[in-house]
Amino acid sequence: MQRQGSIVYLGREGDEKTCLGLKAVVEDGWTVVLAIGYSPPPGGVVKRKRTLYERIVAGLASAIRALSPLRTIARTARRMLGLKRTRKQAGARYLKMSEICEAKGISYCETSDKTLASLRDQISLLNPDVILGNGWEFKITADIFSLARLVPLNCHSSYLPEYRGGNVTLAVLINEETQSGVTVHEMVEDFDAGRILAQQRVNVARDETRESLRSKRARVTGSVLAEALEIAGQEARYKDNPASPFYYRCDFSTYLRYKRINRFRKLLGLPIKRYEPDQRPGH
Repeated sequence: MQRQGSIVYLGREGDEKTCLGLKAVVEDGWTVVLAIGYSPPPGGVVKRKRTLYERIVAGLASAIRALSPLRTIARTARRMLGLKRTRKQAGARYLKMSEICEAKGISYCETSDKTLASLRDQISLLNPDVILGNGWEFKITADIFSLARLVPLNCHSSYLPEYRGGNVTLAVLINEETQSGVTVHEMVEDFDAGRILAQQRVNVARDETRESLRSKRARVTGSVLAEALEIAGQEARYKDNPASPFYYRCDFSTYLRYKRINRFRKLLGLPIKRYEPDQRPGH
């Protein structure tokens, strides 16, 4: 696709993968005519009560961080010199979608409509060449993705056809995989089943966490999106995406349970208990 082609970009406000991808696409010269960021409605997110085990682990982690000599020395030095922490030091690893759009002059719309039905007419009027989802966590139906004149694309956080579905992080960690990745594929009615345009692997370290793996994949997303946009419309270059099992999303307490079980199994010299595909949450 030519860089003059128009893109409607779908993501999640404040999500690292969404934001780094958007920033990379724009800075690579692609034309984003509208960015739509999902943000849950007030009261729409109910925080899960942490288990006793999770509270103990979190407390120990906080204590270790607080007692870190280097951290204490750095904090004391900043205070003595009157220095303010930078955005990166303060823990903000990425911009918000709204901030990127304001800086780059892109029309931005924040929505709590998971279906995008309320924005269908607005997207239709733009007549985009590509609808590109990156971090949009909900099913995009055909009446929305068919509005793309050239191709609707989605960036999935695994190396398809591996780990199709919603559980693309915790299942990888439970199963102690050595690699993960990101894949840009065309949108079709079935989840993560469309032909593949571009993908890239990332290594998974032995001490990988949910947050570090997500961040590692986010950092390669920009180059994969750029490659996919170059290929968009050249169907002879699309790759098959073979049918594969579907991994349902599991909650963090299930992940912790598997990790405890697998530590014990390793002590006994037994193979780990894997999180299997097509397994309903909590089982």
